[in-house]
This record gives sequence, structure tokens and C-alpha cells, in this order.
Amino acid sequence: MAQDLTTLLKQSERELRSLQATSSTSSLVPTRPNLTTASIELLEKAPTPDRFLSIFNPSTQVRYTASLDKVYAGSTPSLGLTRQTYGANTAEAWVEIQLNELSEFAGCKGKLDPEQTEQTARMILQSYGHLTIAQLMLFFQKFKRCEYGKFYGAVDPMVIMGALADFSEDVANELHRRQQAKKKAEDAEQERLNELEKEPYRRRIPGAFTEKAAIDWPIYCILRLKDRTDEQVARLVADIQQGIKKLPTLVQIMRWTPERIKQFVE
Repeated sequence: MAQDLTTLLKQSERELRSLQATSSTSSLVPTRPNLTTASIELLEKAPTPDRFLSIFNPSTQVRYTASLDKVYAGSTPSLGLTRQTYGANTAEAWVEIQLNELSEFAGCKGKLDPEQTEQTARMILQSYGHLTIAQLMLFFQKFKRCEYGKFYGAVDPMVIMGALADFSEDVANELHRRQQAKKKAEDAEQERLNELEKEPYRRRIPGAFTEKAAIDWPIYCILRLKDRTDEQVARLVADIQQGIKKLPTLVQIMRWTPERIKQFVE
């Protein structure tokens, strides 16, 4: 099988050279002056179509899909960005190489013919440009494990497209799940930070967060008492409790200038 894969890769390289020889240079090499930041970053990693196809050749599928976190939150470009950066021919060539490798792996007598390969690659590029290279590699890996679709006697493009539709839906669900989990974790972290911020208030103000508190939490924040020492806060609380200072209402204190707040606290 390793020998077959080596032969396939060499064949793919020959096909790419033939494609480059028969296509205009502008169709393979990006010449547009207004490239996006994402395209520029991709070109820094893979300056040419050849280099891109080499970096993301089928033999790297296992490496790029070993971590699902990198598959769903990694930095591999989308198929659409690949087309935008290198042109449609390069994006289609990448998909064709993956399809040919899958066709060989399947071991079916009926392989994809060149026309089927080209049409399937074009449809994938048109419909699934939002999927990243790593996600598509994961699809081909899962297909090989019979988790999506199965061939019966011949490599069937319709089976591939149907399986990819199911996979794309699963990717969307997984991305949504991860986004929700991330938001939940961020909310929990923010709540933890909020509680840490309230801890000095609870310690300094008797009856904190109750009606008995000499200074409630909103006014404590507006007066920026968190920036004062324990002794300064204790003295202010004592002055309010003894009637030496009268605590203004929230509406009143919101109209105070910073100088007026400083004068009241000190």
C-alpha cells in the first residue's frame, strides 16, 4: 500500500506539472495586487501552488487530523481561501489529488475517471469552500474508516458528495457546540473575576449586599473604594454610621465630579 501511495503521489506531481504547462501562469500563481491579510499569511507559509500542494498532500492527513482542536480551531486555510490566494485551478488540483488517493485506497476495480474526478472536485470547491483543508482531510480520513459512506464495487462520486454533505452538517454542529462551550467557559471565568472583585467589598463593608450595608455595591464602585486602603474605607463607613457624613443617593453621586468624589471619600 505504501508503494501504491508513493506511485500515486508521483503521478499527482506529474499531473500538476502538466496542469501548469497547459494553463496560463496567472491561473495558478496569484497576481492580484489587493490580497487579503489571510492570503498574505498563507503565502508566507506556502509561497507557490507547488509548495501548498506539497505541504497539504494526502500523506499528511493523519498529522493534520490528529488533534480535533487543531482541526476545528487551527490555522489551516479554508478551501475558499485557497482558491482566492492561488486560483481555482490550484484549489481544484488539491481536491483532485485527495480524491485520487481515496480512489486508490478504496481498492475498488472501478476507479474515478479523469472527468469524474474533475467534476467532483469542482462541485466540492463550489459547495464546500467554507471547510478548511484540515476539515476536508478529516472527512477523507473518516471516509476511509467507513464512518461516512461506502463504495460497492466502484468509486462513486455521488456517494462521496452525499457523505460530504453529512460531514459538513456535522462540522457545523461541532463548531456550534465548541462555540457554546467556549462562551460558557468565558462566562464562568467572568463570574469568577466578578466574585474576586466583590471579595474586598464583603470584607470591608458590614452587612455587604444586604439592606444593612452602610455603602451598597453600586456606590462602592462609583466611589472607587476598591482603590482605597482598608483604613480609609473603615473611616468612611464609621463617618457614615455616626452621621458625620451623609451618603448621597445613587442618582446624586452619579452627577458628582471626580474632585467631589475624592473630597467625600477623604
